[in-house]
Amino acid sequence: MSTNDHAWLGLSGARIAVVGAAGAIGAAVSTALRAAGAQVHGLDREPRAPGDGLFASWDAIDLDDVDGAVAALRRLTGRIGAPDGLVIASGLYPARRFSEHPAAEVERLMRINALAPAALLNAYADALGAPDAAAASDAPAAPAGGPGGSAVVTSSLAASRLKIGTAAYSASKAALDVLVQTLALERHVDGLRANIVAPGYVSAGSELNAIPGGYEEKLLSGALTPRLAVPDDLVDTYLWLLSPRSAWVNGAVVPVDGGNRLGTPESTAWLG
Repeated sequence: MSTNDHAWLGLSGARIAVVGAAGAIGAAVSTALRAAGAQVHGLDREPRAPGDGLFASWDAIDLDDVDGAVAALRRLTGRIGAPDGLVIASGLYPARRFSEHPAAEVERLMRINALAPAALLNAYADALGAPDAAAASDAPAAPAGGPGGSAVVTSSLAASRLKIGTAAYSASKAALDVLVQTLALERHVDGLRANIVAPGYVSAGSELNAIPGGYEEKLLSGALTPRLAVPDDLVDTYLWLLSPRSAWVNGAVVPVDGGNRLGTPESTAWLG
């Protein structure tokens, strides 16, 4: 999309931090933000930014180390002040029956998918609430009621739609939803506005989250829509939630799943 496509959002000049910027969704959101005129600051477990000039800065971050992840965000806010927006587009998806999950793996999943994102939101709210935050930022992405910032966190349809093999993942995303919504309530006084994007399955070719052979074909055969989602299907929702155009939206879970949470016309029904 061109800058003009997103001009109505008012994100030109906004400083947006994107956690998981090297991942498929994070990269797509970052590209769209840059096209909209925003200044994008990437954070990812990859130590170096892609060499395309997309990012104004780059910091290494590891969500498996909650304290270290918070320190990485604080290094960024120490350099640029509180960003106008924060995107968290990272996560881990190990498919396994719960009875086969080692406890350590479940704990790691909770750290990466729920605890670390919540800690980052809390640290972001700290930066927004600092005495000099309002003076340091022209915050075009301010929430309703005054200066502040908008956070958009990536959850999943799996938080509410369960499948065999996703118990720990679904639990981590459900926990994330509760934590984000609670922080939207607790930290609103500091200028935090926080919302959740809940995608369905996204075909992204992730090396971190390997997909079993034939899975996408089976998924597509039972989908409401005639194709699988790709990262670009999600980006407009992220940008809208970051922007002042969504200023009256706070603590919401926005499904972006092509309607697949609804079932399909072929689902078992009383009408036969």
